Order: sequence, then C-alpha cells, then structure tokens
Amino acid sequence: MSAFLKSLIITLLTLSQLSAAPGSQGAKLIDLLVTESGVLEILGQRGMRGEVAKTVQSYVQNSFKAFNPAMDDINKTQLRQIISDLDVSGDDLRIKNELEQLLEKSTENLSKDDVVTAINNLIFLANRHGLGGTAFIGCSDCVSGALSLHGYKFTFAVVKNQRIADVVSTVLPRKPRDVSNFIDQRMKKMELGSFRNIPKEIVAPEEERSLAVFLTLAESGDQVHRDLIDAITQVSKRPDGKVNLLDKRNPHQLWKLFTPDENGETLSVAEMQNWTRILKEVAEEGKSDISKKEAFYTVLEREASNDPVSLEYINLMRSKGCYFK
Repeated sequence: MSAFLKSLIITLLTLSQLSAAPGSQGAKLIDLLVTESGVLEILGQRGMRGEVAKTVQSYVQNSFKAFNPAMDDINKTQLRQIISDLDVSGDDLRIKNELEQLLEKSTENLSKDDVVTAINNLIFLANRHGLGGTAFIGCSDCVSGALSLHGYKFTFAVVKNQRIADVVSTVLPRKPRDVSNFIDQRMKKMELGSFRNIPKEIVAPEEERSLAVFLTLAESGDQVHRDLIDAITQVSKRPDGKVNLLDKRNPHQLWKLFTPDENGETLSVAEMQNWTRILKEVAEEGKSDISKKEAFYTVLEREASNDPVSLEYINLMRSKGCYFK
C-alpha cells in the first residue's frame, strides 16, 4: 500500500470516528452526559470551559457513582433505567420527570439553561436517592461563585476528610424518609428540638444529609468536631435556656459548616477551632436584646478589624444568607 493510500485511509477513519462522536448532529443530551469528553463538549459549546467545566464534569461522574457504586462506567441505557426506576413523589417526582425529558432532548435544541437544569436535577436526585458513595451536596452560592454564576445550585464533591467520609458511607441511611427519621431521632436524643414540620426554608430536602452528618459528628467526631458542635448548640439556646437547633426565630444554618466545598475539602482543625471561639462569642453576645444573627455579624465584623477583604467576604455571606437566613 502506498503512503498516500495509507494516509487517506487514516484520514477517512478519523472523520468517521468524529462523525460518530457524542457531539454529532442528532445526538441527545444523554449521549453526551455518559462520557467525560461529551460533558466537556456540551459545556464548552455553552460557554463553560477550563477548570470550572472539569469540576462540573466530576459532579456528573460522582452522581453516576452515587446511583450505582459498583459501576466504573455507565451507558445511556443504564442511566435511563436508573432514573426511570427511582421511586419518588412530590417535588422529587417533578425533578425526575424534568430530568427525563431533558436527557432525551436533541443537543441542537438544548439551551444553556437546559443543560444546567439537567445537571442540577441529576445531582439533586443522586444526593437524595443514590445508593452509596461519599459525595454529598453543598450550596454552590456560598462556596463557589464561579459555579453559581453559571446557574449551578449545588456542589457534589467526594469529601476528603476520612472521618466525615466514614459517616456518609457507613452511618447515614440512604432513603430520604430514613434520613428524616434519623435526624429526628438524633435531635430528640441530643435534646436539640424536633425535626417534624420543619419548613424547607430552614432545611431544604437536599440539605438533610448535611444536617445528618452534623448530628452524627456530635457523637462520633473528633474532639475538635464536638467542640464546634457544642459552640453551635450554645448559639441555638433560647431565652428559656432550652436548645432548638432549627428555630424559626433563630434560623441559623451553622450546622452546614461541616459541608465540603466544591473540591471536597472541609474545615481544617485550625479553622474549626477559630469558628468555635467565634461562635462562643456570638452565643455570649446574643444573650443581650440583639438577635443571634445580629450578634453573629457583629462578632465577625469585630474579628475583621476593618480589613476590607474580610469585610467584603462578611457582606457577601450576609447577602447570600449562608449561615443565617
């Protein structure tokens, strides 16, 4: 065979492979989501590239692993079946139906909002109804401005702290109803109030696993975890001395401090010790007539000592309602 013919055959084979790639004309969103290159392609076509796109791609992969930890890879037939088999109701059913519709939509007709919604829904369902793994949801608005700007609601990183990873993988129940019961039982046992009839404005469905991690660490965490949890408990005290962790009159979400960031990192020992000290001051400051929320920002601003960068971050926390609604 001549060098020319050999070169021509290689070229034709390459073109053939490109035409069959996930991003080819007529492909559906589901065709792209099940491959790393496909996810990066669909994100890149809609203005999301580089490290942020790779982060989102990792969340998609973590979602697949949560649905079926035994699978190294997943194909579109398996993904369709997994989503179809989810036994859900209420808002979860609406999210499932919306995801199924978007997965079958042609990439030619997909807007950026469609892709973002599909991935948000995939992560939500994987976190709520997955069978395993050590990834769990964080709020992108508070921990990743880059993701939030693109419309992504959640982070879904594998937690790197081994203690918390063990809690997520071996202690927490998997089914949402069981997680709710787990939370209620732990709260009553620890005399932190009740989880019954708590509105989603205080604890959203996707945040329940984070709350369950917090309650578990109160018993099985290291001393530095327990010290921070004790400080959060002090902030949760009512004027009558009783503790109500989820109080509509004191709607903090400080229990989310143990949630991993967009890369799976949690607070370091030094950071936990610092938060413990600050929250003890908040609890003391909050014994006066001011609210715990006002005390929280008063202490943080005092801690910032007029540093413009720190004050900007505090204002950002306030505007986003990261730890106080």
